[in-house]
Amino acid sequence: MEEEENEIMTMTEEQRIELLEAKTIEINKIYIEQLKRTLEAIEEVDKKPDKDRLTYANMINHLVGVMVGSIQGWQKWCNLNSMDTLLSLDEMKDIEPKMKRLVKEWIEMDIDITKAKTADVEKEYEEKKVKQRKASKPKPYVS
Repeated sequence: MEEEENEIMTMTEEQRIELLEAKTIEINKIYIEQLKRTLEAIEEVDKKPDKDRLTYANMINHLVGVMVGSIQGWQKWCNLNSMDTLLSLDEMKDIEPKMKRLVKEWIEMDIDITKAKTADVEKEYEEKKVKQRKASKPKPYVS
């Protein structure tokens, strides 16, 4: 580790940039392979005939994790770089509607699920309140 640091310190700026670019390419290739394996794993789970609640719960958790990682990567990439210099106009024209579609679908699903779960919790809350009111009414005194 220390040797590598010393070697980097003796490099020219141009050599350091070249090294950084090479490492970035290597990391990106590894990331692409990870994403391909993730797609294969998703397809394998989709092929299972008898999926139970645990299978679905694990897959949803995994999918959210994959999305979070990807989105964080895009966010870092966008924050560190100027998008208009990294992507051509044609690339941006291709990416933007796809992202909008994905985001709209995600938000619509999020709204639907949040509404349904909120309604469930609200119903339980109201039922609990009714029970508490009934239980707290004074009982007639009988001697």
